Formats: sequence, C-alpha cells, structure tokens
Amino acid sequence: MQLQSTQERKRTIGWIGTIARVIGGLGALYWGVMHGLPRTELAWLDLFLGLAAYPAGSVLVMAIRQRLTREPLRAYGGFGYCVNIGIGIALFSVTPHAAALFYGSALLLQAARRDPGCEILAFSNVLLRRNDQVGCAVYTPLDAVEGRLTPKAPA
Repeated sequence: MQLQSTQERKRTIGWIGTIARVIGGLGALYWGVMHGLPRTELAWLDLFLGLAAYPAGSVLVMAIRQRLTREPLRAYGGFGYCVNIGIGIALFSVTPHAAALFYGSALLLQAARRDPGCEILAFSNVLLRRNDQVGCAVYTPLDAVEGRLTPKAPA
C-alpha cells in the first residue's frame, strides 16, 4: 500500500474541531507554563522536554518505523487506545508540565493544519509527511459530530 501525499489527504477538521483544539492547546500550554514556573529549577527542563525532546522522540520512533515499513500506522481499537492513553499517563505521571507543553503544542499544530490526527503523532506526521494514527480518541467524537452537522458541498 502506498502512502498518501499531503495533497491526496483531504481530511480536515471543521471550525468547531479547530476551535476546540486551540482552546485545549492554549489551556494545556497555560497550565504547563504557569504551574511550572514556581519550580524554576525544573522549568527549563520542562520546556526542553515538552517542546523539544518529546516531539523529537515521537519523530525518531516513527522515522525508525518508516524505515521498516512504508505502511501507515493504523492502531485503532482497544490496543491503540491503550497505547495512546498509556503514553499519556506515563508522561503526565513523570513530567506533568512537560507533558502539558507537548500536548498543548501538538494541539495548536493540529489546529493550524486543520488536521484530525492524533496529538501524540502530530509532529512526526508533519515532519515525516505521514498520516499515522494511534488510538485517537480525544477529539475524534467531536469531529464525527461536527462532520454530521456540516452540510456536504455538492460534488
């Protein structure tokens, strides 16, 4: 199976999904920065981890996977959700402020691109020009409802 190019991939989110991601992203960034500032000894580490190391880690993992297979990752269902939620729990348990910065910046990236993909893979999907999905559950129901409410353009 061939990968879809960015031009072939026409899935976009509507205004409700975009606004929801902007609000969620700004909220996560605000929480990550404002609650991390009183701990100045860790604030720089949180900024580094959340805005550089975690995005780079997701890109590295997916770049390695891309060398092994060109097939897009489609981990839906129970396993995909468990992986996505497990990674989120691990990040928020160990470095909550950095995790908030990572997810907040990923949500803003998705909103800017009007991309319905998974937050955890937002950076790797952009940089590697892919559309990999791992248990996307947070905004998917909202996007589905919005898709049903939005009239389709005539073909």
